[in-house]
Amino acid sequence: MTPLRAARITGASVIALTVLLAGIGSAGTPDGFDLGQTFVVALIPGIPVAFAAAVLVYRYFGAAGDGDLATRMVNASTSGLPASREEWGAAMRAELAFVDDPPSRWRFALGCVMTSLRISLTRESWLVVFAAGPLVAVLTLAASRISLAGGRAGILVATLYLPALVLFTTGLVTARIHRSFRSGLVAGALALVFSLIGMLAVAMIEGVHWQSVAGVFLMDGDAPQGGQLDRIQAALDPVSPFFVLIHLMVWVPSPVLGALVGGLDRRGDRIALTVSRQP
Repeated sequence: MTPLRAARITGASVIALTVLLAGIGSAGTPDGFDLGQTFVVALIPGIPVAFAAAVLVYRYFGAAGDGDLATRMVNASTSGLPASREEWGAAMRAELAFVDDPPSRWRFALGCVMTSLRISLTRESWLVVFAAGPLVAVLTLAASRISLAGGRAGILVATLYLPALVLFTTGLVTARIHRSFRSGLVAGALALVFSLIGMLAVAMIEGVHWQSVAGVFLMDGDAPQGGQLDRIQAALDPVSPFFVLIHLMVWVPSPVLGALVGGLDRRGDRIALTVSRQP
């Protein structure tokens, strides 16, 4: 896949995603809703998401090469591995050529995908991954207490962008350690899961604290409509689909971009991509 085609995919993704977000934002809004303003606001998270998607398409769909689906799966799953695992990737690609039975090829390809994910990380990178969850939990707690002692505007901005920075750093550091975009991407994806758990766990507890102290919602600092805020409402507010979706949209591109920067011009990544494209 050429860079020009990847750029076209990015542009189309930005437009499609922004239109989708603008439509979601317009749902249920009162009269006088400014669609143009919502479109611009939706463009902010839309661009990083679309760019990250284009990076993944360019690297892994391009690395998949030609052949049947099993061949493409093996090629993509063995591209961008750490330098110490390159021989294993080359051996898997060569071994698939001797497997003729279609069900056996599928099982072999799926096994390569699962194994490639497991071997992308070492003990050092697992430490980086596991540190992300507690760090995000501490940042969420700190943001809650600082906001509660100040203007009580909520913690949404903090929980959107501080964890995103943590995830970017996780992808970057791990990619640097292993000299591999793949390792940074896998580590960042796992760190995202742990970070989401840590953030939501603390936010639910802090939501109840905000309810008892200020009587407002934790995430945006708004007061409930039509009555007092109860503990169940306060605890469930951070895990509402709306807030979870917003956090995922801002967080997901971060490890991808971090892995891209950390694995930039890395020898292991270039070799794996080159080998996977050979017939």
